[in-house]
Amino acid sequence: MKKGFTLVELLIVVLIIGILSAIAIPMYQSAVDKSRWSTLLTPAKALQTAQAAAHMETGAYADQASALVVSLAGEADDNKYIMADAEYSIDTKNDNQSTITGALTALPNVRLSMFLKDPETYLFCDAKTGDSRAERLCGSLLGGSKASTKDGYTKYILDYPGACAWANSTSQCYVNEEARCTALGMPYSNGVCGYTDEWAVSSSTQVNEGGVCISTSGGCRDITINDGGTCLAGGYSGCRKVTINDGGICQPGDTGVSWACSVATINKGGVCLATHGMACRNATVNDGGKCVALASGGCSEDTTYHGTGCCEDYGKGYCPSTAPKC
Repeated sequence: MKKGFTLVELLIVVLIIGILSAIAIPMYQSAVDKSRWSTLLTPAKALQTAQAAAHMETGAYADQASALVVSLAGEADDNKYIMADAEYSIDTKNDNQSTITGALTALPNVRLSMFLKDPETYLFCDAKTGDSRAERLCGSLLGGSKASTKDGYTKYILDYPGACAWANSTSQCYVNEEARCTALGMPYSNGVCGYTDEWAVSSSTQVNEGGVCISTSGGCRDITINDGGTCLAGGYSGCRKVTINDGGICQPGDTGVSWACSVATINKGGVCLATHGMACRNATVNDGGKCVALASGGCSEDTTYHGTGCCEDYGKGYCPSTAPKC
């Protein structure tokens, strides 16, 4: 008489199958995703070669896909090259700068982008932010280095031949100053990483590493300046109602500033540096903070110092007698 499997034996078999599936399925998905990426990359390289040829012949990148000489199984439609399972678009900003973007139907939430800047080409993998499978492909599987997040996608650098825009504390290489600025959580405009309004008014606004609050009028107001952040205020009020943390600096301009730091909190490692007018007015300088007065206005007597918080005037006599000297 034949015996059947016991319940325990069946459970062990099911457990083994489950463990093998947990290992095998992600490995299979990874292999499939890398293969699909190669499928997406091949036509993009052909378009890149065609753009390089166009630039060599005419001195400018083409702004229409139909102007490229390329042998691909698809057809050009304005600035798009459409294939059976993929679509590529060309965006030419000027004669020496163009972008090729590609998407594959079988590879959801992943985009390929090439940035052509004669004579160099930068390659990126863009993953839908929050999609772990897409981010795993662009990151660990392809060896991408995370650069920035924009429009719901996280950009990973795969091939970066140019110089880096570094973030000091992370040693992260960003494609340009704008990408670095975006990654640091700062707005970017007109070549400036930071705020350029008359007032940067928001109690939640933070000027982080590499960020700058720039104003030619009212200065920087109601903000927090963290390590590596700077307020360069050329206006009449400098930094007002700001918190300056370790490594943060409020440094108003040489002229036109009545108060450098007004109603400010300067914490350990923070610096209020006044080159004109009053340095600190009604401010609180905590342990390790510093108010530096380089002008005759010095630091007002209503500034409060705690611990090793101090006033520095480099022996010029600009600090009031009641203020502890650095």
